[in-house]
Amino acid sequence: MSHSLDETTHDSRKRQHLATDSAYNDDAGDGPIRPAVNPAYLNQHTLERLREALAGQPPSGQEAVAGVWQDAESGARCLATPFPVLQLPRFFSLPEEATSHAFASALQVELAEEPLRHRSNDLFDFHQSWDAQALQGRRMHGLRDVMSSAPVLSIVETVLGVKGLMPGRVDMAAQRYDRGGYLLCHDDDIKEEVESGVARRVAFVYYLVDEMWSAEDGGEYAMFDTVHGQPGRIVHRVLPERGALVMFRVGETSWHQVEEVRTRVAGRARWSVTGWLYGPLDQSNASMSSADRASPASGSMPVPTFAPLTAAAAEAVAAVESPLAQWICDDYLSDEAVARVDERFADESTVQLCGFLRASARDRLARAILQLRTYAGDETSSAWCELGPASLRRYQMLADTCQIQDAATREAAQTLREFDQFMRSVPLAIHLGRLTSLGLGASTRAYGELRRITHGDYTLLRDDWKEPIGLDAVFHLLLKVPFDADTDVSPSAHHWPDADAGEAEWHGAYHYVSAEDGDLLATLTPADNALTLVYRDEGVSRFLKYSLQESGQLERLDALYTYQVDFGDGSDVDMA
Repeated sequence: MSHSLDETTHDSRKRQHLATDSAYNDDAGDGPIRPAVNPAYLNQHTLERLREALAGQPPSGQEAVAGVWQDAESGARCLATPFPVLQLPRFFSLPEEATSHAFASALQVELAEEPLRHRSNDLFDFHQSWDAQALQGRRMHGLRDVMSSAPVLSIVETVLGVKGLMPGRVDMAAQRYDRGGYLLCHDDDIKEEVESGVARRVAFVYYLVDEMWSAEDGGEYAMFDTVHGQPGRIVHRVLPERGALVMFRVGETSWHQVEEVRTRVAGRARWSVTGWLYGPLDQSNASMSSADRASPASGSMPVPTFAPLTAAAAEAVAAVESPLAQWICDDYLSDEAVARVDERFADESTVQLCGFLRASARDRLARAILQLRTYAGDETSSAWCELGPASLRRYQMLADTCQIQDAATREAAQTLREFDQFMRSVPLAIHLGRLTSLGLGASTRAYGELRRITHGDYTLLRDDWKEPIGLDAVFHLLLKVPFDADTDVSPSAHHWPDADAGEAEWHGAYHYVSAEDGDLLATLTPADNALTLVYRDEGVSRFLKYSLQESGQLERLDALYTYQVDFGDGSDVDMA
């Protein structure tokens, strides 16, 4: 947009008035207390420089450093890749308040008096206020007014290039991330808004952290690049800064997350206000069909399917006791045990079998896991491979093939593969069918994998990636580390903390939820050498809650396998 000298001067005077008049109504009346926009961000020349920098074309002689370009006059920072992000320090501070954050400080005090809801699901864990419209605080109402006002929308349209933003249309709420809080990888793009023609166009975060917040406290805003439509690796991180406003365009490539808050300072939390500005749907997205929008995910992440078990039917029936006796504790092989487990499963559709593996098999498997933990191989020789993308999962899976030179480590990897084959075997399927009366047999199909779970691992629920339903068999080994193979007789089991007893909360359990409304149906708390059986029918989804386990204390193996259930008559089992 071009301006004559007179128009620019007139605009500057209007903006100066808008920036300063709210300084006089801080305690006057009962209406909203509107913050003053820093005049540095109302200067048209500054905004043009920021626009060029976000487009990857900073002014001549002012190159970006480590991917970040900083404006010398305003202090604003621009990240052009992996997607444009604008960081505006002291957004509501006047020049004479350069080292002060009066509004941010007062707003945080106000928000501390508001009731916050603890919100926790597969994607996030934090405390959140109701929408700003429902709050009592005058400063929160004032912030909402200003964020959807013409001057701020003009800044956004000029710098981010988003046109047609709707004055007065904004969603906004406050969040408090305590130690262990997080928001995992997502893109803020709400696909359901395609039909309405109005969508989230710009996301913003106004930081209220204390001025001593550092990278050691965590909670950084992390940005992912995009590979085949999915998040790749983290390429930039933005440290929360008191009084700074961060904004970016919402889209299918704006993959980002709030990293885990790690602060150990008592009473310190990551406070912020987040929201979205609305406008007409971006036509580049609107023209895409639902199938087109889902295709990148489907193409790069094949949905799991059932596969035949590992033994031929005749061989399996003839040798049904041999592999079971090799792996499973005798307590779960007798007819009495089968009847007892079957009765409980019929009542609850789930049952946990503690001490499932016989001691010798458990110790052999445990030693193999610990051996692989200490092996320092490169990516091509590692027994574990990390799975993604971050918008769906993060954990390590036992690799199909690898080239390990060390004989002991090679033997350990083979032990895990033998256990994987046992979990996929017909003899085990037949025995699980006896334990549950679900009729599993030689023709049963299954899918599954061995997972190494460490701090920060998780899985997320997605509409375009669903697991087949059936009987889930979830097995855990929880091992104390370090382990000395020369002096320790047997790898020791690690106790999973009991949050109800005041112990540290590690999360990291598998949660079963209603796919329709997200209601929690069951939680599988990990326990060493325990196999949990759960019948998961239509309308039930599961996810691994983000794990906060202390990796320096624990080595964890999860075996997750699902067996296809065919009732023949179309009947089903309800999960209570």
